[in-house]
Amino acid sequence: MADQPIMPLEGTVSAVAKKDGDPTGIQLEEHPDQWWNFSKIMYRDKPYDIPEKGDRIAMGVQGGKWIKWIQKAATREQAMMSGLIGDFAPSARDNSIQRQVALKCAIEFTKSASLGEVMMAADAFADWLAGGTGDAAGTNQLPDDGDPGPTYE
Repeated sequence: MADQPIMPLEGTVSAVAKKDGDPTGIQLEEHPDQWWNFSKIMYRDKPYDIPEKGDRIAMGVQGGKWIKWIQKAATREQAMMSGLIGDFAPSARDNSIQRQVALKCAIEFTKSASLGEVMMAADAFADWLAGGTGDAAGTNQLPDDGDPGPTYE
């Protein structure tokens, strides 16, 4: 889980779950169908106080459900001013755009490449999507089989 990115979220606490009197997680008004769990103290990025219902917070979530940090914030502007919210969204957007461009390139490539080149590129693309280097074959290049592939006019 340490390799997974921490996703920033913000919102107003609508519920605090407890088990045997100890808080185990929270739910936000902005995401009524989702619960996030408090990570064990040893796995937190920094110590945090457990929020109460009605608190406005910014938090970092890892693995889709584990809260790594929480900071109480009166408003979104205050969270943005503190640097907790705002810096992360562009990188997520940029990552999405890069993947869309890579997919478009892969589609265009399949229109003009040989079957072997397409298969090798598909493996490299799948590796890249999974977070690898995109060099599934370990060569970082496609073989030159002498066939330039079909041409379209």
